[in-house]
Amino acid sequence: FPSHDSHKTVKYGLHVHPILKSYGLQDGDIVMSLDGEAPANYHDINKRLILDAPSSITIERQGEKLIFSLPEDIGQVLIDSNVRSGAFSLRLPYIVDSLASGMPAASSGLLPGDSVIAVNDVTSIFFQDIATEIRKHPGDSITMRVKRGEQQLAFRILVNKEGAIGVYSTTPEKLVEYKHIDYGFFASISAAIVTGK
Repeated sequence: FPSHDSHKTVKYGLHVHPILKSYGLQDGDIVMSLDGEAPANYHDINKRLILDAPSSITIERQGEKLIFSLPEDIGQVLIDSNVRSGAFSLRLPYIVDSLASGMPAASSGLLPGDSVIAVNDVTSIFFQDIATEIRKHPGDSITMRVKRGEQQLAFRILVNKEGAIGVYSTTPEKLVEYKHIDYGFFASISAAIVTGK
């Protein structure tokens, strides 16, 4: 799992679901604790929001520690809104990993390793922001700006009717450090029970 207590592994913070934004949280926040207890990783944050319904969340935002109150029924609010595991997700840069054959991006000039910096008027390096903007334009063309080495390039790409262009972004496994934990026999049994694996 990504180590959540290390700022090196959560370099860009987390992407925050709009429901949690209504309580004052923002994209880029780093969750430090829920009711004073540090999460093991970002999956743990999502699980504890549903199961434990914490009353407070402590975050770091641009070097400042902030505490926000959460409603006592936050778990139910998320369940009722069909937000079971995506209240928080890793906020990662959009780096082209590969291009799908036969899709619009394949003939656009994009190359693996290109770092997306904007789509149309939305300037962002983050996957969630870029993907959201692309999905808003099914059947239309978009202008995608990328950084390739020291160059900034722009490409005009048709978005298909499903809202896709055929770019596979680099996976979190390639961008995030993972912490390996060795468990003894009895600890591995209880860890398996907790994680369900």
